[in-house]
Amino acid sequence: MLSKEEKKEYLRSYRAAQKEVEILEEAIKGLRDQEINPALRQPDGMPKGSGFHDLSDYAARLDGLEREWQAKKWEAVDRYHRVMTDILAISDETERRLLQYRYINGYTWEQIADSMMYSYRWILKLHGRALEHLRVSEKCSL
Repeated sequence: MLSKEEKKEYLRSYRAAQKEVEILEEAIKGLRDQEINPALRQPDGMPKGSGFHDLSDYAARLDGLEREWQAKKWEAVDRYHRVMTDILAISDETERRLLQYRYINGYTWEQIADSMMYSYRWILKLHGRALEHLRVSEKCSL
């Protein structure tokens, strides 16, 4: 059986996977912008190159980033499915909603308290109860 801290780490893993996807999306966008807009200027007013010697360097780098992005995206989807399945298995609707707000939507404790119309302290107590009731599926890898 996992400790509360291990359960929190597991629940946080979805948002971490999602963040990795966003970082790769930004890297791909930056790479494309750099190649498509060579007129981007340095502070000295001089145009800067893309950093690639030819188009094949650019294509190879872009392909590698897109493959990594696709793999990370599928990991995030899989992690979301596992985390949501475990959250939805909790019998108490209030505890389920609290865990969804916190670990899927990324709400702060204050936002959760406002959304659920409970006090901050009561939200923290409910969170502890929800973690006690959370059963992590067998396939979990932290």
